[in-house]
Amino acid sequence: MSFFTGFATGLAQSVDAQLQGAMAKRDEELTEAKKYALTMQRTKAERADEMDTRAKKALDRMIKEANGNVAAGLLAYNEAGGEPEKVESFLKDIDDTRSVGLDYNLMDKLKLNGVDLEQFKDLTRERAFSSIRTEISGAKPVEMQDDGLLSKIGLGMDNMGAGIADDVNDKISPVQREAIEGLTGAALDRSGMLKSEQYRRDVASALPTLKKQYANNVLMLDSGQDELGEKLTAKDMLRIKKQQVNLLTGISGIASAESTATGGLAGTTIASLYSKRLNQLETSSSYNTSGSLPTITSADGDTLVGPEASAEWQRQSDAMDAEFVRDSILDDSGNFVSTEAQQIAAGLGLNSTVESVRSSLTKEDSEPVDTKPASSPAADAGFGTKEAILANPAGYIEDAMSKNPSLNADLTRQVLTQYGVPADQIEEIVTALFE
Repeated sequence: MSFFTGFATGLAQSVDAQLQGAMAKRDEELTEAKKYALTMQRTKAERADEMDTRAKKALDRMIKEANGNVAAGLLAYNEAGGEPEKVESFLKDIDDTRSVGLDYNLMDKLKLNGVDLEQFKDLTRERAFSSIRTEISGAKPVEMQDDGLLSKIGLGMDNMGAGIADDVNDKISPVQREAIEGLTGAALDRSGMLKSEQYRRDVASALPTLKKQYANNVLMLDSGQDELGEKLTAKDMLRIKKQQVNLLTGISGIASAESTATGGLAGTTIASLYSKRLNQLETSSSYNTSGSLPTITSADGDTLVGPEASAEWQRQSDAMDAEFVRDSILDDSGNFVSTEAQQIAAGLGLNSTVESVRSSLTKEDSEPVDTKPASSPAADAGFGTKEAILANPAGYIEDAMSKNPSLNADLTRQVLTQYGVPADQIEEIVTALFE
């Protein structure tokens, strides 16, 4: 063998060894990436299995408490929190209540609020479980660049990670819940439970303080100003509303235990319904006040920041309030569905919203209720802005009285204060129109 032949052979063998090494390295990287993705997906699946075991057990118990009615059991499961930990806590409260001789009947406490269980008589446990099971998202595509020796000689792969996610998802399939349309809107009354009774006693001992805070909150919600007369931000108003819902729940619980119900939904149930709507609106609108500036997603899908976000939140909040009043506070004739409903509306600062919705309900031409009214009575024709009202507050009230004869002095004071009309001018208007 000549020198050149031996050199060429040795060079070929060296290059071949390098190529084999590069291919082995690439295969090893792909294997490690796939192993990591598979481990992460398997971990999610194992956690989901643990949660599903608890969820299924809790759902079975709820169905048993509902006398075997699967739909009612599922409704109760979701109203108790919709998560294994919260539902388990609720079931423990039931057991603790019965252990001291108190009675708690789930079907008596489950307020259907228009849900027709007969429509769901064929609902199976399996399908009910599929609506609450833990979802498992699929493995995400893996981005890997082939920048080794093979890529330098034109043998690299454009996307080394292509196919890894598909392989992993074939081994451990993603899981999605199955929505059951129409099986929502119920409420679960927890009054009478041992924990609720203990809470009621704690609330009763603190009732004087709670009532004082409640009254302060009513004034702030009605006027839009704090105790020092400073204008409240949308963030402040949301915080006060949430606090007021909690206070109303406690105070209503005491009231319902100490007096005879007047019919309709209990005050605690109405407060719970409002709290749920408020939380749903906060979630659906992505309203966020944790940063230096508030942000929100508008109905058109645009992200608004700062003052525009606050204004959009107010608009959506006003619309939600009007829908709540129409659904839970007033009947079709514009009357309060119960004394409790009237008290809840006043406590949440919804008096002006009640009057607006009532006016819509009692129009002679019986126009359908607009569930998305302007934020206040200022949206009436001729007084569409705050500036227009401040320019002629007496004319605004006269216009409002022509449309709503039930408008009184107290409501006038509340509304005009909300729009920033000076107190002495308000009293002149009230004196001239009501006294």
